Amino acid sequence: MGERHHTLRFLTGRSQGSEVSLTEAAPLIVGRSGSAGLALLDGMTSRRHARFAIEGGDVVVEDLGSVNGTFVNGRKILARTLLSEGDRVLIGATILKVSTSFATSVTEPTIEVVEAVLEPEWQRSYRHLLDEGGLAAFLEAYVPGSEVALPDGTDVFLELRLDGASGFLALYRGRIWDCGLDSLPTAPPMKVLLRMLAATRGEVDARRSSPPDERRVDVEVSALLIDAKRAMDELDVLRQRLPDASEVLAIPRPLLPPLTDLDDVELTLLQLAHNHGHLDNILDATPLTDVDAVRRLLVLLEQGYLRRA
Repeated sequence: MGERHHTLRFLTGRSQGSEVSLTEAAPLIVGRSGSAGLALLDGMTSRRHARFAIEGGDVVVEDLGSVNGTFVNGRKILARTLLSEGDRVLIGATILKVSTSFATSVTEPTIEVVEAVLEPEWQRSYRHLLDEGGLAAFLEAYVPGSEVALPDGTDVFLELRLDGASGFLALYRGRIWDCGLDSLPTAPPMKVLLRMLAATRGEVDARRSSPPDERRVDVEVSALLIDAKRAMDELDVLRQRLPDASEVLAIPRPLLPPLTDLDDVELTLLQLAHNHGHLDNILDATPLTDVDAVRRLLVLLEQGYLRRA
């Protein structure tokens, strides 16, 4: 009958119908990182998301501590899981189907997908250490028509390390179409983008990318840089009126102003302040952008719903 040959077949996306071969000698790491054996560039995929391996002739998969989990036939796996012919594995927004065939010989594993996004040798990559201008200064090179715009196009995937947090940005023709920060896994895109642009140190690994299958975000880089500058300037002023990082915000006892006067957003923010206390923890927990959250926290302080503990 010959030796078993295992592959993963793409059931979704631009790579639909293509296959990735698996061998016992080379476990396959799947993730958003450029060092992953199979790079899946979507916001639902972690940098090192999952690992496929051949053990005793069978295919196994394990989640590598990803934010959104790995699913086999619709069920989230909690440990290394044995896969069978026809099983479907969901990683981020990509569905892979396990396929097994028999052959007298097996060639070296190759990624047959033609899209450049899955072929590291196609990618033109470089590393950049952020200077005092931070990520904003770096992104100016991806504004079409600017004095520093790159001459060879603006389709790029940026892997980021900002103030100790990992993240990514995907740009296409001067617009951001996807983003993510591991420290804010469930935050809305605009909150993530503004937090990225506020970072004071870090580095960027940039590589060319293919156009997106779909856009989770659609933000023009030039407009984002203007909005971010305005938000950061306002935030610098507002934070001077708030407690510093060592202080705690608390609900007064007794609470005199009526809760009925607050809207749903203010009530949620009040609960987060009660649960988390420290300002930075509150800002991380709320879906509001930092500047919007600080504005509302100041109102809650001034009206007596919160106090400095």
